Amino acid sequence: MGSESFDSTSKGAQLSPPLVVGGTKPPARFNHNAGKAPPLNRNTAEPFLFIVQAEDAFASGRNLLAYQYLEHAIFLNPNDPVLWQKAALVALRANEAEMASRLAQEGLERFPESAQLWQVAALAQYRMGDFRGAEDAARQAISLDKQSGLSYFLVGAALHQQGQRGQAVGYFQQAARLEPRFAPSAQ
Repeated sequence: MGSESFDSTSKGAQLSPPLVVGGTKPPARFNHNAGKAPPLNRNTAEPFLFIVQAEDAFASGRNLLAYQYLEHAIFLNPNDPVLWQKAALVALRANEAEMASRLAQEGLERFPESAQLWQVAALAQYRMGDFRGAEDAARQAISLDKQSGLSYFLVGAALHQQGQRGQAVGYFQQAARLEPRFAPSAQ
């Protein structure tokens, strides 16, 4: 393996495994005594297996190891927008909203037309309390895919958190029209 660093902006480059995704360091709150990810064989490794391993590592509190698994997955196939989306969602499910946001944003640098990555970015911004940022990302997702109830729901939730409840209602209603799971429950 070489000593080059991973550059998330170069498509298809043959680089050695990254130390960290996009040249950024993991947040200080990570458990730095978590262990080390195994060496990679770019020819045989399956990126989505690293996603599963990251989930397991997060579940056992080994956040740095999980982070390494996510960056290895992306290193193996940086040109797959679904991989970026899944990596960010794994971080989000582990309550690592900042990491999820960073992964979604780096994915969006490569795939700005991915409505799903914009949705993940919106979810991460919302979790971090950046409701304006969440609204903007969700609106971008709507501009790319007007049939996703989740995007409308996210705009509604962000508007509601910003005190714009009247505007939020229309987005909640559209989300429910598109996807019944967003319909208010009858209690």
